[in-house]
Amino acid sequence: MWRLVKLTWVSSAQREARADEIAARSRAAKAEAEAKTAQAEQLAQQAHVHRDDAADSRADLDKEWERADKVDPDTKSGHKPE
Repeated sequence: MWRLVKLTWVSSAQREARADEIAARSRAAKAEAEAKTAQAEQLAQQAHVHRDDAADSRADLDKEWERADKVDPDTKSGHKPE
């Protein structure tokens, strides 16, 4: 009888240890996922800023092409505004 109680206690302790290990891994995975989510949001914001900068740059360049075409209309720049 004592042996059965001892085996049951060991098995129970092992299951509890395994549950604690899994819970710790779960917390770590959740923290990593939250960090990745924050990183993804930052990258999305950076992409938005770069996209806006590119659009502004394109608009500035188009204005320069227009100005150049007005200054020297006989020169074919080959530029076609998009």
